[in-house]
Amino acid sequence: MFGGHYRLLKMSSAPMYNYDDLSNTTSYYYFTMLDDEEVSMVPLLVYCIICLLGILGNALVIWIVRSERKKTVSIIWIFNLSLADFLFTAMLPFSIVQVALKTHWPFGNFMCKFLSFINNLNMYTSVFILAVISLDRCISVMLPVWSQNHRTVRSAGVVSVVVWVLAAAASIPFFLIRETLEDMLTGNTYCFYGEDTYRLSTLIVVRFVLAFLIPFITISVCYSIITVKVRRRWRKRSNKPCKIIIMIISAFFICWIPFHLLNIRHATSDKYFKTWLPLVTSLAFANSCINPILYLFTGHGPIHHVKKRIQMALKALHEEMSNSGSRSETRLSRAIV
Repeated sequence: MFGGHYRLLKMSSAPMYNYDDLSNTTSYYYFTMLDDEEVSMVPLLVYCIICLLGILGNALVIWIVRSERKKTVSIIWIFNLSLADFLFTAMLPFSIVQVALKTHWPFGNFMCKFLSFINNLNMYTSVFILAVISLDRCISVMLPVWSQNHRTVRSAGVVSVVVWVLAAAASIPFFLIRETLEDMLTGNTYCFYGEDTYRLSTLIVVRFVLAFLIPFITISVCYSIITVKVRRRWRKRSNKPCKIIIMIISAFFICWIPFHLLNIRHATSDKYFKTWLPLVTSLAFANSCINPILYLFTGHGPIHHVKKRIQMALKALHEEMSNSGSRSETRLSRAIV
């Protein structure tokens, strides 16, 4: 999974280990054989930390959100973000075991496929929700009256379902091409992408466009419009809530940009980045535990009052998002005009 000596087995296509560790072979499987000293404790430790923080942090956010008496559109967005991250981190122990066993996969063919599906589902759902948040705020600024009449919890719920369906549809190809194969010489079972290099490379590029390029352009355009439209308001009010939203979006792209770019580079060249691929994969995984940490350190109150601080951060997020399209935004738009 993380580099080492290659033993060549003549097969029919190219596998990918780890999350998207792409091999540019055409007619062979390259199984990565790790020496004992190459089983690095660093990625194993990183995965364990991400798993622990992600499960506890996202579970806490989900519990706080679910306990809110008054459900709002902002709460719906945050709930879906946290749910996607929680599902991913809950599945991370399987990857931890795989790393510890030097890429040996003991969990069967279905879990091999399902883990890849969940990984991609988390990525797609998160970025789609962030794009929806940006569109929501942009529409609220540009069409405040329409937004006031149509921006409801029910409509947000419908949009969330659509996002999950689209994310699941985009993740299905990764479920279908994921396979397991037993090495008869060692008895190890490997979980990999059993697709030829060209098709796999095409899939990687398509994923980059859907899960990064289009959302990035959407978010950039939306926030450019918002900045121009409400810059007077930002000068008069505290911009801390806005900073929280920007930090969440920035954290996602900072964590995922290296992953996408390196995988595209790997998919379109003969280079195998055995050192960098595990690093960018770990960085991408880390995004699933970052949001609860951001909520914690941007909230108010003593640091040991974890629930209170997260509640305050979520309240700030709610104010920033809902103020864009509520009655206060309508008043603001009149003032700007």
